[in-house]
Amino acid sequence: MAYAGKVNKLIIERLQGLGVNAVGLSGLDGRLLEGKRKAAIRIIEDGKQKVLRDDWTGTIERVNAGLLTTLLDTGYLAVVPLSGRVEARNGDRTIITRPGRAGVYLPGAATTIDLITDDCLLLAVRLERPALERELERLLDRPLRHPAELTADVDLARGPGRDWLELVQTVRPQPGRYNDLLAEPSVAERLGGTLITGLLLAASPDHARQAGRGPAPVRRALDVIEDHYPEPLTIADLATASHISVRRLQAGFRRHVGLPPMSYLRHFRLDRAHELLCRADAETTSVTEVAMTCGLRHLGRFAAEYHDRYGETPSQTLHRREVPMRP
Repeated sequence: MAYAGKVNKLIIERLQGLGVNAVGLSGLDGRLLEGKRKAAIRIIEDGKQKVLRDDWTGTIERVNAGLLTTLLDTGYLAVVPLSGRVEARNGDRTIITRPGRAGVYLPGAATTIDLITDDCLLLAVRLERPALERELERLLDRPLRHPAELTADVDLARGPGRDWLELVQTVRPQPGRYNDLLAEPSVAERLGGTLITGLLLAASPDHARQAGRGPAPVRRALDVIEDHYPEPLTIADLATASHISVRRLQAGFRRHVGLPPMSYLRHFRLDRAHELLCRADAETTSVTEVAMTCGLRHLGRFAAEYHDRYGETPSQTLHRREVPMRP
Protein backbone atom coordinates (compact mmCIF):
# COMPACT_ATOMS: atom_id res chain seq x y z
CA MET A 1 0.00 0.00 0.00
CA ALA A 2 1.32 3.44 -0.87
CA TYR A 3 0.07 7.00 -0.77
CA ALA A 4 -1.24 8.80 -3.84
CA GLY A 5 0.72 10.30 -6.70
CA LYS A 6 3.78 9.44 -8.77
CA VAL A 7 5.58 7.58 -5.99
CA ASN A 8 2.44 5.49 -5.45
CA LYS A 9 2.38 4.42 -9.09
CA LEU A 10 6.10 3.66 -9.18
CA ILE A 11 5.92 1.46 -6.07
CA ILE A 12 2.81 -0.40 -7.22
CA GLU A 13 4.24 -0.95 -10.71
CA ARG A 14 7.48 -2.35 -9.27
CA LEU A 15 5.74 -4.61 -6.76
CA GLN A 16 3.32 -5.96 -9.35
CA GLY A 17 6.30 -6.64 -11.61
CA LEU A 18 7.66 -8.79 -8.77
CA GLY A 19 4.44 -10.78 -8.64
CA VAL A 20 3.05 -9.01 -5.57
CA ASN A 21 -0.70 -8.32 -5.67
CA ALA A 22 -0.14 -4.67 -4.69
CA VAL A 23 -2.84 -2.02 -4.32
CA GLY A 24 -2.29 1.74 -4.22
CA LEU A 25 -4.52 3.93 -2.05
CA SER A 26 -4.84 7.67 -1.71
CA GLY A 27 -6.03 9.40 1.44
CA LEU A 28 -9.39 9.96 -0.26
CA ASP A 29 -10.04 6.26 -0.87
CA GLY A 30 -12.50 5.01 1.74
CA ARG A 31 -11.81 8.20 3.72
CA LEU A 32 -8.50 6.64 4.69
CA LEU A 33 -7.13 9.99 5.86
CA GLU A 34 -9.12 13.02 6.94
CA GLY A 35 -7.92 16.41 8.09
CA LYS A 36 -7.89 20.14 7.64
CA ARG A 37 -6.55 21.30 4.28
CA LYS A 38 -4.17 24.28 4.11
CA ALA A 39 -5.28 27.22 1.97
CA ALA A 40 -1.72 27.84 0.75
CA ILE A 41 1.84 26.70 1.35
CA ARG A 42 5.25 28.17 0.55
CA ILE A 43 7.53 26.08 -1.66
CA ILE A 44 10.97 26.40 -3.24
CA GLU A 45 11.01 25.81 -6.99
CA ASP A 46 14.09 26.42 -9.15
CA GLY A 47 15.66 28.25 -6.23
CA LYS A 48 12.73 30.66 -5.89
CA GLN A 49 10.15 30.84 -3.14
CA LYS A 50 6.55 30.55 -4.33
CA VAL A 51 3.07 30.33 -2.85
CA LEU A 52 1.14 27.21 -3.88
CA ARG A 53 -2.63 27.22 -3.49
CA ASP A 54 -5.17 24.38 -3.70
CA ASP A 55 -2.55 21.75 -2.88
CA TRP A 56 -3.43 18.53 -1.04
CA THR A 57 -1.45 19.55 2.04
CA GLY A 58 -2.69 19.76 5.59
CA THR A 59 -2.82 18.20 9.04
CA ILE A 60 -4.04 14.61 9.38
CA GLU A 61 -6.76 14.52 12.04
CA ARG A 62 -8.33 11.09 11.56
CA VAL A 63 -7.17 7.74 10.17
CA ASN A 64 -9.64 5.05 9.10
CA ALA A 65 -7.96 2.29 11.09
CA GLY A 66 -10.87 -0.07 10.44
CA LEU A 67 -10.20 0.06 6.70
CA LEU A 68 -6.49 -0.52 7.25
CA THR A 69 -7.23 -3.51 9.48
CA THR A 70 -9.51 -5.03 6.86
CA LEU A 71 -6.91 -4.57 4.13
CA LEU A 72 -4.03 -5.94 6.16
CA ASP A 73 -5.85 -8.74 7.97
CA THR A 74 -4.52 -11.50 5.71
CA GLY A 75 -0.85 -10.54 5.68
CA TYR A 76 2.11 -9.47 7.77
CA LEU A 77 3.01 -5.80 7.33
CA ALA A 78 6.47 -4.33 7.88
CA VAL A 79 6.40 -0.52 7.90
CA VAL A 80 9.73 1.17 7.13
CA PRO A 81 9.80 4.84 8.19
CA LEU A 82 11.50 7.29 5.82
CA SER A 83 10.57 10.24 8.05
CA GLY A 84 8.21 11.09 10.87
CA ARG A 85 6.69 8.87 13.53
CA VAL A 86 3.70 6.56 13.96
CA GLU A 87 2.37 5.26 17.28
CA ALA A 88 -0.09 2.39 17.08
CA ARG A 89 -1.42 -0.69 18.84
CA ASN A 90 -1.68 -4.03 17.08
CA GLY A 91 -3.59 -6.35 19.37
CA ASP A 92 -1.91 -6.03 22.77
CA ARG A 93 1.37 -4.84 21.24
CA THR A 94 2.54 -1.23 21.19
CA ILE A 95 4.31 -0.31 17.93
CA ILE A 96 6.32 2.90 17.58
CA THR A 97 7.68 3.44 14.09
CA ARG A 98 10.38 6.05 13.52
CA PRO A 99 13.56 6.37 11.45
CA GLY A 100 15.83 3.46 12.34
CA ARG A 101 12.98 1.35 13.75
CA ALA A 102 10.51 -0.49 11.50
CA GLY A 103 7.14 -1.62 12.84
CA VAL A 104 5.74 -5.11 12.24
CA TYR A 105 1.96 -5.65 12.25
CA LEU A 106 0.47 -9.13 12.69
CA PRO A 107 -2.60 -10.29 10.76
CA GLY A 108 -5.88 -10.83 12.58
CA ALA A 109 -5.10 -8.33 15.37
CA ALA A 110 -7.15 -5.16 15.84
CA THR A 111 -5.02 -2.11 14.97
CA THR A 112 -5.46 1.36 16.46
CA ILE A 113 -3.48 4.38 15.24
CA ASP A 114 -2.72 6.82 18.07
CA LEU A 115 -0.37 9.23 16.31
CA ILE A 116 0.86 10.07 12.80
CA THR A 117 3.10 13.12 12.53
CA ASP A 118 2.66 15.59 9.66
CA ASP A 119 6.10 14.78 8.21
CA CYS A 120 5.42 11.04 8.14
CA LEU A 121 6.58 9.16 5.02
CA LEU A 122 6.40 5.36 5.12
CA LEU A 123 7.36 2.43 2.93
CA ALA A 124 5.10 -0.56 3.66
CA VAL A 125 6.12 -4.12 2.80
CA ARG A 126 3.17 -6.52 2.99
CA LEU A 127 3.93 -10.25 3.03
CA GLU A 128 1.20 -12.80 2.38
CA ARG A 129 0.56 -14.91 5.46
CA PRO A 130 0.70 -18.32 3.68
CA ALA A 131 4.01 -17.48 1.98
CA LEU A 132 5.64 -16.24 5.19
CA GLU A 133 4.47 -19.19 7.26
CA ARG A 134 5.54 -21.70 4.59
CA GLU A 135 9.02 -20.17 4.64
CA LEU A 136 9.13 -20.33 8.43
CA GLU A 137 8.16 -24.01 8.35
CA ARG A 138 10.96 -24.59 5.86
CA LEU A 139 13.47 -22.86 8.12
CA LEU A 140 12.34 -24.78 11.20
CA ASP A 141 11.88 -28.05 9.29
CA ARG A 142 8.59 -28.71 11.11
CA PRO A 143 4.93 -27.63 10.86
CA LEU A 144 3.85 -24.49 12.72
CA ARG A 145 1.52 -25.06 15.67
CA HIS A 146 0.64 -21.35 15.95
CA PRO A 147 0.80 -18.29 13.69
CA ALA A 148 4.27 -16.77 13.41
CA GLU A 149 4.95 -14.35 16.26
CA LEU A 150 7.20 -11.52 15.09
CA THR A 151 8.60 -8.73 17.25
CA ALA A 152 6.72 -5.42 17.26
CA ASP A 153 9.69 -3.55 15.82
CA VAL A 154 12.96 -4.17 14.01
CA ASP A 155 16.26 -2.34 14.52
CA LEU A 156 17.23 -1.11 11.05
CA ALA A 157 20.57 0.34 12.14
CA ARG A 158 22.46 -2.91 12.76
CA GLY A 159 22.47 -6.66 12.44
CA PRO A 160 19.82 -8.60 10.47
CA GLY A 161 17.47 -5.58 10.39
CA ARG A 162 20.03 -3.45 8.58
CA ASP A 163 20.70 -6.25 6.09
CA TRP A 164 16.96 -6.69 5.45
CA LEU A 165 16.55 -2.95 4.86
CA GLU A 166 19.26 -3.08 2.20
CA LEU A 167 17.26 -5.80 0.43
CA VAL A 168 14.11 -3.66 0.58
CA GLN A 169 15.99 -0.71 -0.88
CA THR A 170 17.04 -2.94 -3.79
CA VAL A 171 13.44 -3.15 -5.01
CA ARG A 172 12.42 0.33 -3.97
CA PRO A 173 11.66 2.30 -7.16
CA GLN A 174 14.03 5.09 -8.16
CA PRO A 175 12.63 8.10 -10.04
CA GLY A 176 13.21 7.82 -13.77
CA ARG A 177 14.60 4.28 -13.60
CA TYR A 178 13.12 0.86 -14.28
CA ASN A 179 15.03 -2.35 -13.62
CA ASP A 180 14.01 -5.00 -16.16
CA LEU A 181 15.95 -7.68 -14.27
CA LEU A 182 13.73 -7.31 -11.20
CA ALA A 183 10.67 -7.87 -13.37
CA GLU A 184 11.90 -11.31 -14.46
CA PRO A 185 9.68 -13.96 -12.76
CA SER A 186 12.61 -16.18 -11.76
CA VAL A 187 14.44 -13.23 -10.16
CA ALA A 188 11.27 -11.93 -8.52
CA GLU A 189 10.46 -15.30 -6.97
CA ARG A 190 13.91 -15.67 -5.42
CA LEU A 191 14.02 -12.06 -4.29
CA GLY A 192 10.57 -12.32 -2.72
CA GLY A 193 11.64 -15.41 -0.80
CA THR A 194 14.78 -13.64 0.36
CA LEU A 195 12.75 -10.68 1.65
CA ILE A 196 10.53 -13.05 3.65
CA THR A 197 13.48 -14.99 5.08
CA GLY A 198 15.29 -11.77 5.95
CA LEU A 199 12.29 -10.40 7.84
CA LEU A 200 11.89 -13.66 9.76
CA LEU A 201 15.52 -13.55 10.88
CA ALA A 202 15.31 -9.83 11.74
CA ALA A 203 11.89 -9.81 13.45
CA SER A 204 11.90 -13.21 15.12
CA PRO A 205 15.09 -13.88 17.10
CA ASP A 206 13.56 -17.01 18.68
CA HIS A 207 12.66 -18.52 15.30
CA ALA A 208 16.07 -17.54 13.93
CA ARG A 209 17.74 -19.39 16.78
CA GLN A 210 15.53 -22.44 16.31
CA ALA A 211 16.34 -22.44 12.60
CA GLY A 212 19.94 -23.23 13.53
CA ARG A 213 21.57 -19.97 12.50
CA GLY A 214 25.31 -20.35 12.85
CA PRO A 215 27.52 -23.22 14.01
CA ALA A 216 26.91 -25.28 17.15
CA PRO A 217 28.91 -23.03 19.56
CA VAL A 218 26.87 -19.98 18.54
CA ARG A 219 23.62 -21.93 18.91
CA ARG A 220 24.66 -23.09 22.38
CA ALA A 221 25.35 -19.50 23.44
CA LEU A 222 21.95 -18.41 22.09
CA ASP A 223 20.31 -21.21 24.08
CA VAL A 224 22.05 -20.03 27.24
CA ILE A 225 20.95 -16.43 26.65
CA GLU A 226 17.31 -17.42 26.10
CA ASP A 227 17.17 -19.75 29.11
CA HIS A 228 19.23 -17.69 31.56
CA TYR A 229 18.95 -14.04 30.45
CA PRO A 230 17.73 -12.81 33.89
CA GLU A 231 21.00 -14.05 35.43
CA PRO A 232 24.23 -11.96 35.56
CA LEU A 233 25.84 -13.65 32.55
CA THR A 234 29.33 -12.67 31.36
CA ILE A 235 31.08 -13.24 28.04
CA ALA A 236 33.24 -15.81 29.84
CA ASP A 237 30.10 -17.70 30.96
CA LEU A 238 28.84 -17.85 27.36
CA ALA A 239 32.21 -18.96 26.02
CA THR A 240 32.48 -21.70 28.66
CA ALA A 241 28.97 -22.98 27.86
CA SER A 242 29.85 -22.96 24.15
CA HIS A 243 33.17 -24.83 24.69
CA ILE A 244 35.19 -22.26 22.72
CA SER A 245 37.34 -19.24 23.52
CA VAL A 246 35.90 -15.77 24.04
CA ARG A 247 37.59 -14.55 20.86
CA ARG A 248 36.10 -17.35 18.70
CA LEU A 249 32.64 -16.80 20.22
CA GLN A 250 32.80 -13.07 19.46
CA ALA A 251 33.87 -13.78 15.87
CA GLY A 252 31.06 -16.32 15.46
CA PHE A 253 28.44 -13.85 16.70
CA ARG A 254 29.72 -11.08 14.46
CA ARG A 255 29.50 -13.37 11.44
CA HIS A 256 26.25 -15.23 12.11
CA VAL A 257 24.22 -12.97 14.43
CA GLY A 258 25.41 -9.50 13.46
CA LEU A 259 26.06 -8.38 17.05
CA PRO A 260 28.63 -9.13 19.75
CA PRO A 261 27.36 -11.67 22.33
CA MET A 262 26.84 -9.15 25.14
CA SER A 263 25.05 -6.69 22.83
CA TYR A 264 22.74 -9.48 21.71
CA LEU A 265 22.08 -10.35 25.37
CA ARG A 266 21.31 -6.70 26.12
CA HIS A 267 18.88 -6.46 23.22
CA PHE A 268 17.24 -9.75 24.22
CA ARG A 269 16.66 -8.43 27.75
CA LEU A 270 15.29 -5.12 26.45
CA ASP A 271 12.89 -6.93 24.11
CA ARG A 272 11.62 -9.11 26.96
CA ALA A 273 11.17 -6.04 29.17
CA HIS A 274 9.26 -4.30 26.39
CA GLU A 275 6.93 -7.30 25.99
CA LEU A 276 6.26 -7.42 29.74
CA LEU A 277 5.62 -3.67 29.99
CA CYS A 278 3.18 -3.75 27.06
CA ARG A 279 1.13 -6.43 28.80
CA ALA A 280 1.51 -5.34 32.44
CA ASP A 281 -1.05 -3.65 34.69
CA ALA A 282 0.42 -0.37 35.91
CA GLU A 283 -1.50 -0.66 39.18
CA THR A 284 0.22 -3.90 40.17
CA THR A 285 3.54 -3.77 38.28
CA SER A 286 6.46 -1.35 38.45
CA VAL A 287 9.18 -0.55 35.92
CA THR A 288 11.81 -1.56 38.48
CA GLU A 289 10.17 -4.96 38.95
CA VAL A 290 10.14 -5.61 35.19
CA ALA A 291 13.75 -4.48 34.80
CA MET A 292 14.96 -6.76 37.59
CA THR A 293 12.95 -9.69 36.22
CA CYS A 294 14.78 -9.29 32.90
CA GLY A 295 18.24 -8.96 34.41
CA LEU A 296 18.48 -5.19 33.81
CA ARG A 297 19.90 -4.07 37.13
CA HIS A 298 21.24 -0.61 36.20
CA LEU A 299 17.98 1.36 36.02
CA GLY A 300 19.46 4.55 34.59
CA ARG A 301 21.15 2.72 31.75
CA PHE A 302 18.02 0.61 31.19
CA ALA A 303 15.84 3.72 30.85
CA ALA A 304 18.25 5.38 28.40
CA GLU A 305 18.70 2.30 26.20
CA TYR A 306 14.97 1.55 26.28
CA HIS A 307 14.14 5.07 25.11
CA ASP A 308 16.72 4.82 22.33
CA ARG A 309 15.31 1.46 21.18
CA TYR A 310 11.56 2.11 21.49
CA GLY A 311 11.21 5.90 21.34
CA GLU A 312 9.58 6.26 24.76
CA THR A 313 10.40 5.66 28.41
CA PRO A 314 9.59 2.38 30.17
CA SER A 315 7.07 4.26 32.31
CA GLN A 316 5.28 5.60 29.24
CA THR A 317 4.92 2.08 27.85
CA LEU A 318 3.63 0.78 31.18
CA HIS A 319 1.07 3.58 31.59
CA ARG A 320 -0.08 3.70 27.97
CA ARG A 321 -3.85 4.00 27.81
CA GLU A 322 -6.54 4.38 25.19
CA VAL A 323 -6.16 7.99 24.04
CA PRO A 324 -7.73 9.95 21.19
CA MET A 325 -5.54 10.22 18.12
CA ARG A 326 -3.48 13.37 18.02
CA PRO A 327 -2.81 15.18 14.72
